[in-house]
Amino acid sequence: MQTLDTYRIPWWRKTLLFLRRFFQPKSIYRSQEIRWFFTKDDPGINAWFAQQGKLPSDAVPRTDTYFYLPNMDHSSIKLREGNMELKRRVTPAEMVRLSATVQGIIESWEKLTGKEIPNRVLDDVNTNNNYLRVRVHKRRTGVKVTRNGTADFNVFDISQKLESGCQIEYTALEIQDKQFFTFGIEWFGEAAPQEYAEYLTGVVAECNLPATNSLSYPMFIKQIMMDV
Repeated sequence: MQTLDTYRIPWWRKTLLFLRRFFQPKSIYRSQEIRWFFTKDDPGINAWFAQQGKLPSDAVPRTDTYFYLPNMDHSSIKLREGNMELKRRVTPAEMVRLSATVQGIIESWEKLTGKEIPNRVLDDVNTNNNYLRVRVHKRRTGVKVTRNGTADFNVFDISQKLESGCQIEYTALEIQDKQFFTFGIEWFGEAAPQEYAEYLTGVVAECNLPATNSLSYPMFIKQIMMDV
């Protein structure tokens, strides 16, 4: 298993990602992500966010509606504030270790909105009544971090618009009257995961996040629906 500070995408896969980016609209949002889901609040994560002046009580509530796609573990479609978003995985999942008690699955994703979504996807969603809709109520706390030089980092509110950086978020979820929590780390723009490894070691210092809890949102929604 690779450690986050030594994680590298193979050169041939990096070339494929570059070609995808070259032939696609520049407005497509691209990221690398690790995410965990669990049923109990994590005091270590809350403590770190409290140090950043972010309290769970300050989280702004919102509701996203996910389309349950039982045969598509690599894609998710959701409605947020009336806008449709398509998110699709573009690299296979890989396991990485952040610390002795934190391991997770890292994946590369593309997010398309509005006219960026292929018409065939929109037509399928609009005409296929077999897709169940899952309402997910969220209360999210988060920050964005940028690297300043070799060792310094700047922390911003999650609403800040940045070209590159690392987003760290903790969200309380309610789905069909059940409570869940998700902790996510997302690198966007030109940010490389290994460049933030040392900083993130401090973020998860008091956490126990096993690989078995590391899932993407599509996999989590599928797991929830299979348990219904």
